[in-house]
Amino acid sequence: MRARGQGVLATIVVTIVALGAIAFERAVPRERPAARGSSASSGSWICPHGGGDGWQATVFLANPSPDPAAAHITSLALEDSPLPLVVDVPPISTVRVQVDATARGSSTFVETFGPWIAAGWVVRGSGGERGTGAEPCAPGGARDWYLADGSTEEGEQTFVVVANPYAASAVVDVALFAQGRPPVRDSAITNLTVPARGSLAVKVGNFAAGEPAIGAVVQARIGRIGVGGLGVGASGIRSTIGQTALAGRVILPITGALGESSVEVFGPGEEAVAFGATHRSEGEPQLLQGLEEVEQDAQAAAAYQVLTEGPSAVDLTVHNDQLVAAALSAAGTQGDAAATAGSPAGAAAWVVLPAVDAEVATSLIVLANPGTEDADVTLELLPASRGTSTLTTIAVPAGGVAASAPGWVEAGSAVLVRCGSGLVVALGAAASGGGPDDEPAGYALSVGVRVPS
Repeated sequence: MRARGQGVLATIVVTIVALGAIAFERAVPRERPAARGSSASSGSWICPHGGGDGWQATVFLANPSPDPAAAHITSLALEDSPLPLVVDVPPISTVRVQVDATARGSSTFVETFGPWIAAGWVVRGSGGERGTGAEPCAPGGARDWYLADGSTEEGEQTFVVVANPYAASAVVDVALFAQGRPPVRDSAITNLTVPARGSLAVKVGNFAAGEPAIGAVVQARIGRIGVGGLGVGASGIRSTIGQTALAGRVILPITGALGESSVEVFGPGEEAVAFGATHRSEGEPQLLQGLEEVEQDAQAAAAYQVLTEGPSAVDLTVHNDQLVAAALSAAGTQGDAAATAGSPAGAAAWVVLPAVDAEVATSLIVLANPGTEDADVTLELLPASRGTSTLTTIAVPAGGVAASAPGWVEAGSAVLVRCGSGLVVALGAAASGGGPDDEPAGYALSVGVRVPS
């Protein structure tokens, strides 16, 4: 009898250990999976896209691998979050998934299985809030986040969207920074609880109104989170993904802008930031007028107007030992704004997700080469609806910018960017001319997702 009892006890212990391992795996962020062509693995993406009354959102999943993948999609910020939606992602393809965007704090969690796939979002406004916002999702949770793109001037609203897809509540502090005022650390946004598998939005104007530029630091005291920025107002809708680290250089590609654009620079450090900016285009690089040599106050965010033309990039470089977060926002021809947080460096391979969710859209891939070596780049279309993959090649001179041919990028399709030589920063820019109420005019920028090596 004793031996039998010991056997039962051992079985129970093994079961408890196994269940504990499963619970732990669900409660912590998974490691980012390996590159294209690797063995089966799992990963996750956090998409803090936000939303509003009547809004629509799409999460795009792109599989550059020759092997099939799968994803589980969970909408956060709902009182009764549904069970995950299971989605197949065929080889060399792009899949669109409609997700909830009915609240300012709406967010989506993507768990992936099989080869590495990329994820990004597009949100579309409704009613008096018209426009489109797009950015890539974040590859898992982190404790520290920085946002640079924000405005609380009259007619503009900014929201910090905080997503917690894990099984335990997170506790976060939000601090806000502007030019010429002390940092805002209000008790209402300190020790803020984000429920397990939940999401929320902080309305920045409630704490720092009337500011042309707002930077935010979001720190998780407990847990890990994903953070995004949402701009809504007379200028349209903007989305930016938060950054988990500050940088001494930020490359901000752009195309399709109407008139002046705005570069937002956020330096949360306790010393002033000295920086300059270069305009890279299809011609010779030039210093941006007014941004040749700038000194910005410590613990401040400021906006600088710049003029760009065609496919180009703002190359922002810090000249002292401080680090920054930055973003670029621009107006489109249909009255909708676009924004991107850019990238601190080039890479050899990217997946660029669609920037608008419309049946008829004009899309371009912009490639900025911040290095001293010419880049030979191959673009591969990852078609939607099991379409045909096509290839094209582009030469991007050292220090220059190039773009895909007009009409080459199909609506709803991602693009795999691979460098045979050199390194680039890849971005998708798209505009839709409007149509039925469920397809409003939109303009958005979405920086690419680095393909892991």
